[in-house]
Amino acid sequence: KESLSFDKIESLKLILWGSRSNDFSFYWNCVPDVEIFNTRVSTKINSKLEAVIFDLDGTLVPPYAAINDDILKLLYSYKEQYKVIIYSNSPSSPRLLKLKEDGIDVVDFTGGKPSLSAFKDVCKHYSIDSNKTAMVGNFPLTDMPLVGNKEKPFFPINILIKSIPPKRCLVESTKKFIRAYAFHLLCVKVTYFVRLRRFLTRKPL
Repeated sequence: KESLSFDKIESLKLILWGSRSNDFSFYWNCVPDVEIFNTRVSTKINSKLEAVIFDLDGTLVPPYAAINDDILKLLYSYKEQYKVIIYSNSPSSPRLLKLKEDGIDVVDFTGGKPSLSAFKDVCKHYSIDSNKTAMVGNFPLTDMPLVGNKEKPFFPINILIKSIPPKRCLVESTKKFIRAYAFHLLCVKVTYFVRLRRFLTRKPL
Protein backbone atom coordinates (compact mmCIF):
# COMPACT_ATOMS: atom_id res chain seq x y z
CA LYS A 1 0.00 0.00 0.00
CA GLU A 2 2.79 2.45 0.84
CA SER A 3 5.82 1.82 -1.36
CA LEU A 4 9.03 3.70 -0.62
CA SER A 5 9.72 6.81 -2.70
CA PHE A 6 12.14 9.72 -2.78
CA ASP A 7 9.37 12.07 -1.60
CA LYS A 8 8.66 9.91 1.46
CA ILE A 9 12.36 9.76 2.34
CA GLU A 10 12.62 13.53 1.98
CA SER A 11 9.49 13.98 4.08
CA LEU A 12 10.98 11.81 6.84
CA LYS A 13 14.21 13.85 6.78
CA LEU A 14 12.21 17.09 7.14
CA ILE A 15 10.25 15.64 10.06
CA LEU A 16 13.41 14.45 11.83
CA TRP A 17 15.68 17.41 11.16
CA GLY A 18 13.68 20.08 9.33
CA SER A 19 10.62 22.26 9.78
CA ARG A 20 7.90 19.87 8.56
CA SER A 21 6.63 19.04 12.06
CA ASN A 22 5.77 22.71 12.59
CA ASP A 23 3.58 22.81 9.48
CA PHE A 24 0.80 20.67 10.95
CA SER A 25 -2.09 22.74 12.28
CA PHE A 26 -3.96 20.33 14.60
CA TYR A 27 -3.90 16.84 16.09
CA TRP A 28 -7.42 15.42 16.59
CA ASN A 29 -8.62 12.07 17.88
CA CYS A 30 -11.01 11.67 14.97
CA VAL A 31 -12.58 13.60 12.12
CA PRO A 32 -15.20 15.79 13.82
CA ASP A 33 -18.56 16.84 12.44
CA VAL A 34 -18.39 19.78 10.09
CA GLU A 35 -19.57 22.41 12.59
CA ILE A 36 -16.83 21.52 15.10
CA PHE A 37 -14.34 21.48 12.22
CA ASN A 38 -15.40 24.98 11.17
CA THR A 39 -15.11 26.33 14.73
CA ARG A 40 -11.62 24.94 15.27
CA VAL A 41 -10.24 25.83 11.87
CA SER A 42 -11.56 29.40 11.90
CA THR A 43 -8.92 30.28 14.52
CA LYS A 44 -6.12 29.30 12.14
CA ILE A 45 -7.10 30.79 8.79
CA ASN A 46 -8.08 34.28 7.70
CA SER A 47 -9.89 33.41 4.47
CA LYS A 48 -12.74 30.91 4.12
CA LEU A 49 -11.85 27.36 3.17
CA GLU A 50 -13.30 26.02 -0.06
CA ALA A 51 -12.11 22.40 -0.09
CA VAL A 52 -11.15 19.55 2.25
CA ILE A 53 -9.03 16.60 1.12
CA PHE A 54 -9.31 13.43 3.21
CA ASP A 55 -7.08 10.40 3.44
CA LEU A 56 -9.10 7.19 3.83
CA ASP A 57 -7.49 4.27 5.71
CA GLY A 58 -6.65 5.09 9.30
CA THR A 59 -8.27 8.51 8.98
CA LEU A 60 -11.93 7.89 8.17
CA VAL A 61 -12.09 4.09 8.53
CA PRO A 62 -9.89 1.24 9.78
CA PRO A 63 -7.65 -0.23 7.06
CA TYR A 64 -9.60 -2.44 4.63
CA ALA A 65 -12.91 -1.50 6.25
CA ALA A 66 -16.00 -0.86 4.16
CA ILE A 67 -17.43 2.63 3.86
CA ASN A 68 -20.37 2.62 6.25
CA ASP A 69 -23.39 4.91 6.34
CA ASP A 70 -21.97 7.01 9.17
CA ILE A 71 -18.88 7.90 7.12
CA LEU A 72 -21.00 8.69 4.07
CA LYS A 73 -23.21 10.92 6.20
CA LEU A 74 -20.12 12.68 7.58
CA LEU A 75 -18.67 13.23 4.10
CA TYR A 76 -21.97 14.54 2.79
CA SER A 77 -22.20 17.00 5.68
CA TYR A 78 -18.82 18.37 4.65
CA LYS A 79 -19.88 18.36 1.01
CA GLU A 80 -22.68 20.78 1.81
CA GLN A 81 -20.05 23.42 2.61
CA TYR A 82 -16.85 22.31 0.87
CA LYS A 83 -15.48 20.55 -2.15
CA VAL A 84 -14.73 17.10 -0.67
CA ILE A 85 -11.99 14.91 -2.16
CA ILE A 86 -10.68 11.50 -1.06
CA TYR A 87 -6.97 11.03 -1.76
CA SER A 88 -5.58 7.60 -0.85
CA ASN A 89 -2.32 5.95 -1.81
CA SER A 90 -4.43 2.86 -2.57
CA PRO A 91 -6.47 4.27 -5.48
CA SER A 92 -7.54 0.88 -6.87
CA SER A 93 -9.48 -0.16 -3.76
CA PRO A 94 -13.06 -1.25 -4.60
CA ARG A 95 -14.24 0.84 -1.64
CA LEU A 96 -13.19 3.98 -3.51
CA LEU A 97 -15.36 2.95 -6.45
CA LYS A 98 -18.26 2.77 -3.99
CA LEU A 99 -17.53 6.33 -2.87
CA LYS A 100 -17.48 7.48 -6.49
CA GLU A 101 -20.84 5.86 -7.08
CA ASP A 102 -22.13 7.78 -4.06
CA GLY A 103 -20.99 11.09 -5.56
CA ILE A 104 -17.74 11.64 -3.65
CA ASP A 105 -14.70 12.76 -5.67
CA VAL A 106 -11.81 10.27 -5.48
CA VAL A 107 -8.27 10.91 -6.76
CA ASP A 108 -7.17 8.17 -9.15
CA PHE A 109 -5.32 10.07 -11.87
CA THR A 110 -2.01 11.22 -10.39
CA GLY A 111 1.01 10.16 -8.36
CA GLY A 112 1.08 9.28 -4.69
CA LYS A 113 1.28 11.48 -1.64
CA PRO A 114 3.27 13.46 -0.48
CA SER A 115 4.43 14.52 -3.98
CA LEU A 116 3.88 18.26 -4.38
CA SER A 117 3.30 17.85 -8.12
CA ALA A 118 0.60 15.26 -7.37
CA PHE A 119 -1.17 17.64 -4.99
CA LYS A 120 -0.90 20.39 -7.61
CA ASP A 121 -2.52 18.01 -10.12
CA VAL A 122 -5.39 17.46 -7.69
CA CYS A 123 -5.93 21.19 -7.23
CA LYS A 124 -5.83 21.79 -10.99
CA HIS A 125 -8.14 18.88 -11.79
CA TYR A 126 -10.79 19.95 -9.28
CA SER A 127 -10.27 23.71 -9.79
CA ILE A 128 -9.55 24.35 -6.12
CA ASP A 129 -7.32 27.03 -4.59
CA SER A 130 -4.50 25.52 -2.51
CA ASN A 131 -4.62 28.59 -0.25
CA LYS A 132 -8.22 27.71 0.66
CA THR A 133 -7.81 23.96 1.13
CA ALA A 134 -7.35 21.71 4.18
CA MET A 135 -5.69 18.27 4.20
CA VAL A 136 -6.79 15.67 6.76
CA GLY A 137 -4.81 12.46 7.29
CA ASN A 138 -3.21 10.11 9.81
CA PHE A 139 0.32 9.68 8.42
CA PRO A 140 2.72 12.64 8.78
CA LEU A 141 5.06 11.34 6.08
CA THR A 142 2.46 11.48 3.32
CA ASP A 143 -0.65 13.34 4.41
CA MET A 144 0.69 16.84 3.79
CA PRO A 145 2.16 18.13 0.51
CA LEU A 146 5.96 18.03 0.48
CA VAL A 147 7.63 21.45 0.28
CA GLY A 148 11.20 22.53 0.93
CA ASN A 149 12.56 23.11 4.41
CA LYS A 150 11.13 26.29 5.94
CA GLU A 151 9.03 26.96 2.83
CA LYS A 152 5.40 27.99 3.29
CA PRO A 153 3.07 24.93 3.49
CA PHE A 154 1.17 24.28 0.27
CA PHE A 155 -2.11 24.12 2.23
CA PRO A 156 -2.77 26.53 5.12
CA ILE A 157 -4.48 23.79 7.19
CA ASN A 158 -2.92 20.33 7.64
CA ILE A 159 -4.63 18.13 10.22
CA LEU A 160 -3.30 14.93 11.80
CA ILE A 161 -5.89 12.42 12.93
CA LYS A 162 -5.14 9.77 15.56
CA SER A 163 -4.55 6.68 13.45
CA ILE A 164 -7.42 4.16 13.47
CA PRO A 165 -6.01 0.64 13.99
CA PRO A 166 -7.01 -2.29 11.75
CA LYS A 167 -9.55 -4.82 12.98
CA ARG A 168 -8.73 -8.50 12.50
CA CYS A 169 -12.32 -9.35 11.66
CA LEU A 170 -12.21 -6.94 8.70
CA VAL A 171 -9.00 -8.26 7.15
CA GLU A 172 -9.14 -11.39 5.05
CA SER A 173 -5.69 -12.77 5.88
CA THR A 174 -3.28 -12.75 8.80
CA LYS A 175 -0.51 -11.46 6.55
CA LYS A 176 -2.58 -8.43 5.52
CA PHE A 177 -3.55 -7.75 9.11
CA ILE A 178 0.07 -7.85 10.31
CA ARG A 179 1.10 -5.52 7.50
CA ALA A 180 -1.76 -3.13 8.22
CA TYR A 181 -1.03 -3.14 11.96
CA ALA A 182 2.68 -2.51 11.36
CA PHE A 183 1.77 0.48 9.20
CA HIS A 184 -0.63 1.72 11.88
CA LEU A 185 2.16 1.55 14.47
CA LEU A 186 4.43 3.49 12.11
CA CYS A 187 1.76 6.20 11.83
CA VAL A 188 1.48 6.34 15.62
CA LYS A 189 5.26 6.54 16.17
CA VAL A 190 5.85 9.25 13.58
CA THR A 191 2.90 11.26 14.87
CA TYR A 192 4.27 10.97 18.41
CA PHE A 193 7.61 12.32 17.21
CA VAL A 194 5.89 15.23 15.43
CA ARG A 195 3.97 16.12 18.58
CA LEU A 196 7.10 15.79 20.72
CA ARG A 197 9.05 18.14 18.47
CA ARG A 198 6.20 20.64 18.61
CA PHE A 199 6.13 20.40 22.41
CA LEU A 200 9.88 20.91 22.69
CA THR A 201 9.66 24.01 20.51
CA ARG A 202 6.75 25.25 22.67
CA LYS A 203 4.28 24.92 19.83
CA PRO A 204 2.05 22.06 21.07
CA LEU A 205 0.03 20.33 18.37
